Amino acid sequence: MSTVSISESPATGESPLNDEGSVPVPDCPFPVPSQQEIIFHETQFFPLQRQSNIYGLLNICINGLNKLVVSTLGGEIFCLEYHKPSVQRPPSLTPITFNYIPADAEVISIDACVREPNGIIVGVTLIKNSEPKEIFFNLYGVKCDPEAPFSWDKVAEDWQPISLKFTPFQLLHTKILMDGGWENVFLLPGDDLTVHLYREARLAENDGEARDQLVFQEEGLEELFPELVDLPSSVTYMCLKVVGHQRITALGCQAGYCKCSFTDLFTNTVLKSWDTRMIDGPITSVKLFTLHSSADPSDLNDYHLLVCSAIELGVVFMNVLERGFEHSQILPSSHAHDSVLCATVGDLTWDGSNELVLGTYGKKLLVYKHSVDQTSSSPCFNLVWQRGFAHPIHCVWYGDMTHDGLSELVALSMGGVHILQHDLGQASSVISERLSLIKNHTNSESKSSQHH
Repeated sequence: MSTVSISESPATGESPLNDEGSVPVPDCPFPVPSQQEIIFHETQFFPLQRQSNIYGLLNICINGLNKLVVSTLGGEIFCLEYHKPSVQRPPSLTPITFNYIPADAEVISIDACVREPNGIIVGVTLIKNSEPKEIFFNLYGVKCDPEAPFSWDKVAEDWQPISLKFTPFQLLHTKILMDGGWENVFLLPGDDLTVHLYREARLAENDGEARDQLVFQEEGLEELFPELVDLPSSVTYMCLKVVGHQRITALGCQAGYCKCSFTDLFTNTVLKSWDTRMIDGPITSVKLFTLHSSADPSDLNDYHLLVCSAIELGVVFMNVLERGFEHSQILPSSHAHDSVLCATVGDLTWDGSNELVLGTYGKKLLVYKHSVDQTSSSPCFNLVWQRGFAHPIHCVWYGDMTHDGLSELVALSMGGVHILQHDLGQASSVISERLSLIKNHTNSESKSSQHH
């Protein structure tokens, strides 16, 4: 899943949130002890009448408030949101009525991109169960005024359909550098062994009438995304990160093929590229991440790649931009609960280091932490927490849903949406401990400066 952010600072277009929707903790000038025990309590459950899939959860951050959009194979789309504490309203799972999503349609994937300052374009891929079957990529909000206040109703009414001749997989947006500025595009892999690129175009004239209308159109990706050309299998999952004027692209395919590339956005040339066929079965998730939650995104030595397969153990390829797929660390017991379907990354232990969260078809959430093996003194990932559910887990996300500064763990299962909150007593103790450390550190620095 991806995170879309409409910032309160439209002048910069920057968001304080990281890719997963949580606020990264800044570096601390003194050692911070790790909170070893992870304690979550399920505080809310929102049932769904129809199940979703691994592409059915989207985080949208509007003016600093996270909202989750959930799609189902029954053609339904919902918005899950918690309101500010000042608003006396309970959390809600509200249906969004998008134009032309028939009752017999299956929503395959959903994503969105931002048009500053307040606009948002939502993409929905769907299969209409008719004879013959019809497949569409619907775009919503393309013609909406981005200067106007955000409104789901206006976005849902503004509809542009694109007919597809292939079965779509994950829908993903990214940005490209064009004429010195950034432009949002959608990428859509299909079962035709092709990743399709959709760009915004302006129609100046239509049927003799002067117009100034924006639409999305498909165009070839050879020039803009050379790393996505001539792939040996259908792409099932991608993760892209833009770092400065360079792009890191990681992808996994239906046949187990994986590829990681590093591309210059000024020249659209691939600087480095690695691939591997060592993994069996369809790839269900790939995640580029850093071990430190406050790591500098421009530090290319701290990027690692998590790859999850429907058949094998989850595996992390360390320092992937330096060593490619040479150095791997497996996630022990990750295959013990049927297929791994989804993954996310976040600092669940509040120590500045990211943990890996995996969701499985065997109804388990698994959390892994990077540490040093006491026997061999070599780095490894250890399973530090797990929790069972009544249904398989399709998607997982870690971010602040309740707007209290403390992130929640959200699991989309076959039965509905589960909201897991950190233990508040534990959080209070950790805050008190950290405040005490800050006070002691400040006093120590003050005495040191007086001494000198």
